Amino acid sequence: MHGSALSVGDLLTWNWWAVRALPEAPIQLTVPPAIRTRLLHHYEWLTRQLNHRTIYGLNTGFGQLCHVRIAPNHLTQLQENLIRTHAVGSGSPLPPHLARLVLLLKILEIAQGWTCASPHLLDTLTALYNSELIPYIPQEGSLGASGDLAPLAHLALILLGEGWLLYEGQRLPLQDARQRLSPTLRTLPLPYRFGPGEGLAILNGRQFSLALLMEGCRQAWLLWLHALFLGTLSLHILNGNDAFLDETGYQPTTTHFPWVRTTAHLMRQIKERLIQWCASAESEPPVQEPYSYRCMPQILGCAATALAQAEQIIQQSLNSAHSNPLIFPQEEKVFMGGHFHAIFEAWGADLLRWAILWVVRLSERHIAHWMDGRPPLPPFLAGQPGLESGAMLVHYYSASVLADAVLRQMPVSVADSIVSGKQEDVNSHAPAALRQTLQLIQDGQRALAAEWAVLLRAIRMRDLSVQMPRLLEPIARLLPQVPAGEGVWSALIQQLIQAVSTVQDQLWQEWQTLALHSPSHYNLEQILQHLTAQLAEPPLV
Repeated sequence: MHGSALSVGDLLTWNWWAVRALPEAPIQLTVPPAIRTRLLHHYEWLTRQLNHRTIYGLNTGFGQLCHVRIAPNHLTQLQENLIRTHAVGSGSPLPPHLARLVLLLKILEIAQGWTCASPHLLDTLTALYNSELIPYIPQEGSLGASGDLAPLAHLALILLGEGWLLYEGQRLPLQDARQRLSPTLRTLPLPYRFGPGEGLAILNGRQFSLALLMEGCRQAWLLWLHALFLGTLSLHILNGNDAFLDETGYQPTTTHFPWVRTTAHLMRQIKERLIQWCASAESEPPVQEPYSYRCMPQILGCAATALAQAEQIIQQSLNSAHSNPLIFPQEEKVFMGGHFHAIFEAWGADLLRWAILWVVRLSERHIAHWMDGRPPLPPFLAGQPGLESGAMLVHYYSASVLADAVLRQMPVSVADSIVSGKQEDVNSHAPAALRQTLQLIQDGQRALAAEWAVLLRAIRMRDLSVQMPRLLEPIARLLPQVPAGEGVWSALIQQLIQAVSTVQDQLWQEWQTLALHSPSHYNLEQILQHLTAQLAEPPLV
């Protein structure tokens, strides 16, 4: 921890998003002396203020009970009560890499020095992170307004020597963990005795919502890139008219949307490589392609613009204070405001879902065009149309995925609920929006699996010469299993969903490798261009 501004590239460089690799290459955090000194100075100033000032959450109740003054001998109990009563969550736990990311983000916020946290609390949280133990954090229960109260309370319970860990996929009470994991737990200074405001410093934050937004944005970019490649491959196998990709039409004076130009450039890059390893249909291309092909640079370019906006929200949130109150000793002020409100994360979630929905829509439309019997391929890719239905129900499946995606795309952040006796009367619902986002990403993977099924069927029917790139090997292995005549599609679709997920993971590994090699020059467009080249690179003969 260096205490300076963070970027998304930093997190990629330090491999903090993919904490799955921790057992093989553990990351140890250290607190620089300068940060400890700053936190000590701020916290000592803060505790002196309690002698003559009323400060929300330090010597008052919470929410509508903020008018209740708490006696000085109950300030520690106040924080402990806050943690225990606010740990109201349910549902599936965060997966390990996201649970540890939430903890990491909380550590980084406290290290900024504006929250009501002592260096001792920072040391304890850092020790918990370095222990590689996984906090058990339920995904349901937060409104994303007055901080992610419920999930962060489950994190704070561990510091009380209570709560649960996620161990081998199961919820393990901390007391039981002391017997199974005693060497690891003995290194932790638990239970921690909370000072004034320190429980609130953990609970009043957007780290849960931010971690989900980071995960959603990461997965959405990979899905977007996969869809871009698959749509271009579909057009190539159809021997489609790609005049709409002519770079003459994408000059800065023609279109002022940078991501439209980038998308068209990436599609041209893919097309150039496809010629080397994939044959196309022997047919006359149409004068113009339908919108779902011809407008891919505009549609996916707009989707990329939305994803880039979500990434900007992440970067700004990474370097923002989320808590309430915030302390400013030099100005002799305690600021009580609303930086804990996760409205930006909610907006980011809605941006991601809008972008992902268009990926699913394009995929369904591409499948529909394969059903039309475009020469030289028969209707529905059926060997004997009429007697056989071919891939007709694959299109039905894709349309059902689209229906699910449309429902999940609806903006969740516009919903409202009034809580805490009308004190907390406008909530963001960012966590609910982000859970919908991650489910929509799964819909996107199902949609691409269906599109792959149709493309593989076309390749097999036409006996096209194909040697797929290394990154597509999980999909290439399934080509022999594609029904040549009538057959059951269900097993293939399930295998393709898993193969699409595997390709996404491989793309992510390539992404990380590139970011690690050039951390100071992290550039999203350069990374996407590199991944596009890897995805479409012809195999070595």
